[in-house]
Amino acid sequence: MARKTRRDTVADLDDLTDEIDDISSRPLRYGGTSDIYQGTWFQDAGCLKACRTTKVALKVIRPVNPKDVRAQCRRLRREISVWKSLNHPNLHQLYGVYEGLSPLPALVSQWYARGDINRYLGTMRDGPDLGRIKLKLILEVAQAVEYLHGKKIVHGDIKGANVLISDEGNARLSDFGLSVLLAESSQSLTRTSNVHGTYRWMAPELVLEEGARHSYASDVWAFGCLIIEVQSGQVPYHSKANYPQVVAALAKFEPPEIPKSDSACLSTVMTGCLIFNAHERPSPSHIISHIKPSNLKGNWGFISLFVPKYFRSRNPESTSAKPVQKSAVRSAGALQFRVPT
Repeated sequence: MARKTRRDTVADLDDLTDEIDDISSRPLRYGGTSDIYQGTWFQDAGCLKACRTTKVALKVIRPVNPKDVRAQCRRLRREISVWKSLNHPNLHQLYGVYEGLSPLPALVSQWYARGDINRYLGTMRDGPDLGRIKLKLILEVAQAVEYLHGKKIVHGDIKGANVLISDEGNARLSDFGLSVLLAESSQSLTRTSNVHGTYRWMAPELVLEEGARHSYASDVWAFGCLIIEVQSGQVPYHSKANYPQVVAALAKFEPPEIPKSDSACLSTVMTGCLIFNAHERPSPSHIISHIKPSNLKGNWGFISLFVPKYFRSRNPESTSAKPVQKSAVRSAGALQFRVPT
């Protein structure tokens, strides 16, 4: 493997290039826009006898435009600096960067042997505590999204493949490749990339609106799709074979099928998250208050059975449910998301 080359490094990023070795000769996992290698981080490398070693993942992002690597590198480093500033138990922690595997710096983070949430739940399909575990993980992801939104950050790519499971069985929301600081107007690295890889989780305004950007509200839609994955073991719009079929369903205001659930609150939350009018979707705080049990060790079957007004108005069983007007959806991408009251 070619030895590392130094590039213009941002001072507040931890360059771990000289501390990581034993890198796999080929990627062990693949993403839509990246390749994942495994390596060993030799911490306190100056003292070999006391050196601590940690298995790490090196995420190598494929350049969107090989002719404009320098600009992509600057934007990626900006994204990295944002990620490094975050601190939440349910967010995937970034250790630093590694130079030399690609024109862009590789992102160094913990290696998750248990994989993502879908792989993890697949190992316990018939377990007696499966329902409780699902609710716990869903709640943890909601708390991570609430934290990001509180920092004025949109994740932009919430899906099962981006929810990793720690050795302790806790959810860690990962992949901030699509994150956007709403307070700034500069273009994010990943808004220039192909969105078709995650189209099944994309809010209708992102698919139907030209120039629409990821928002708090589109994160909430994707979170609802994540619950569908967790509850059913299938991707959203699983009966649609391809992108045009999903687009056609969205154009006809057909949400993804909501799976049957033993939890009344989760069914209600999914319905609320998958409202076509972006303004009517609940905030992560409202979602958490709806599903959070008073005692994490208690009976998860009786969680917050009330149905808030903004959920009830879109409940299929409600006689007062009003259809979303096309004009509301067409303008959703240009409107400011607000918390329903």
